[in-house]
Amino acid sequence: MRKGKGKGKRKRPAAATVPLPKQRRKQYTDEDLRESLEFQRRTGCSGRVAAAHTGIPYTTYSRYANGQLEIGARSGPPTALSDAAEKMLLKYIHDMGARRLTPTIADVRRAATELESVEAKEAQRKPRWPDGQASQDWWYGFKARHGLRLRSCQVDEADRIAACTPEVVQGFFDVYKPLYEKFCNVAGRVRIFNMDESPIMQLGRWAKGVVLAGNTGQIHRVGGSSRALMRQLVSMVTCFSPDALIPHVFIGKGAGRKRDPLQHCAETMPGAAFICSKTAMINHEIFAMWLDHFVKHVPGGVSPENPVLLLADGHSSRLNPDNIAKAKQLGVEILLFPGKCTHELQPCDQIFGGFKTNVSREVRTHARRRR
Repeated sequence: MRKGKGKGKRKRPAAATVPLPKQRRKQYTDEDLRESLEFQRRTGCSGRVAAAHTGIPYTTYSRYANGQLEIGARSGPPTALSDAAEKMLLKYIHDMGARRLTPTIADVRRAATELESVEAKEAQRKPRWPDGQASQDWWYGFKARHGLRLRSCQVDEADRIAACTPEVVQGFFDVYKPLYEKFCNVAGRVRIFNMDESPIMQLGRWAKGVVLAGNTGQIHRVGGSSRALMRQLVSMVTCFSPDALIPHVFIGKGAGRKRDPLQHCAETMPGAAFICSKTAMINHEIFAMWLDHFVKHVPGGVSPENPVLLLADGHSSRLNPDNIAKAKQLGVEILLFPGKCTHELQPCDQIFGGFKTNVSREVRTHARRRR
């Protein structure tokens, strides 16, 4: 019987391939170059031995010893911008961030294009970027050379930055000080509550800002209204004091619900309530309902003889005459933060940040499971 080609032969198992470790470029500093040169002069050894003493490549050390390489000089091909121009660009990023005007990648590339155009005009040559914007490759190199980072930044309206001045903030605390002394220690309790509302399930993304290495604080950027960037689906009203936490109130988008979405959260969130609204945001009617919810859960009760202080922002629902009269009748004194200053004075903003991050992660996980 004639055998087919290749039949009857056993295939050898493929040899196991071991991935080679990725070679990393040697890192050295100007001090290492000086130390190697001093070591060679002191011991009289060869250049290769002196270079190996501090782990410097021999070619690099040889160029330095022969005067072909200067201390602090940048290696590699020349960059599109000079060192002076890149220092100006770094100063621009730092100054803009300090003024709450954190630049984006497009802003940095646009500024680099303007600097390069000035240098090209002085050198009487054509610009490197004729399309009017620095290339993406230049941005990657500039980011790596100076250790820049990209971080999500809070988008602030321009009028917020103009309105929140030290004089306005000091005026608020001048009013708050006597009220603090009045409600700070009443029968061993702090009768001061802070209330705020924020969307916790939303569509949209924050902008990315360019910051210098080591910048770990919250960063901001001037932009349009935050409502233009976000489309909220569910909002949460939270209220707390140093001694107590009022059960949350959730505001969902829609005309009504046949079932209570919090029916399975009775143990984890006792007393929480769910209200429907067309915009998923608080309004005059919902704030009046929330006042009843608030008074019901304040430890020690609330009455005109046993009042509490409520800190809140200047939303129109707090300024409604009916709600002001109702709060006074219930024994709730309301102190509003100055307009456009809640990003600096509202303590609830620090709580909402971590909470919304965890909620968004759980929502994405649940959505993936249902696909």
